[in-house]
Amino acid sequence: MSDAGPRVAAGLLGLFMTVSSQAQAGSPVIYKNSEFGIYTVLHRESCPAPSTQNNHGFTLPLDGKHMGCDEVFNATYFDVYAEYNAAFYPDARSRLNERCHFERGQLSTAPLKIAIIGHASASSLCTLAGNWVDLIVVTQTGQWSSDKNDPESKIAYVNVIITLHTPRQDLQKNIAIFEDQLKALRITSPEPPL
Repeated sequence: MSDAGPRVAAGLLGLFMTVSSQAQAGSPVIYKNSEFGIYTVLHRESCPAPSTQNNHGFTLPLDGKHMGCDEVFNATYFDVYAEYNAAFYPDARSRLNERCHFERGQLSTAPLKIAIIGHASASSLCTLAGNWVDLIVVTQTGQWSSDKNDPESKIAYVNVIITLHTPRQDLQKNIAIFEDQLKALRITSPEPPL
């Protein structure tokens, strides 16, 4: 058996940088979050997901103007957020429904079938106040035993929530950007929780 696989993997790991290193104009940054199993290439500045502890993901402003991370949620953005709460939801659709309900939005069918490559996904359009819409895709990943007496009984432990937040009139224009970001996104097995 060849040891090329581990060497290639080690070499690739050396290339990865975290989102705390901001992408400079024209200089892509590879985002790696092994805790939640999220990997992608960022071609513009991004902001870390709001958190006081773990690196839960990132938010990518799409308006084309420079803004501080505290202002990004009042503009058009692409957001990837991961959390350890999958066990509270029987499936990705139930987490998606709660996400829209929390924002006091109205769910409707997504304008096209959108999914995360290699993962069962749920997607919907969430219409918000003030002419904003969120196109949301959710998947669940990671497996752990749900019953000490039955090690074969497995449930997901990570929700990954991906959102395009945009004015309704710009939805069609921004869907192409959303799809490109989804194609670049890779979700692997997260690190097992402690």
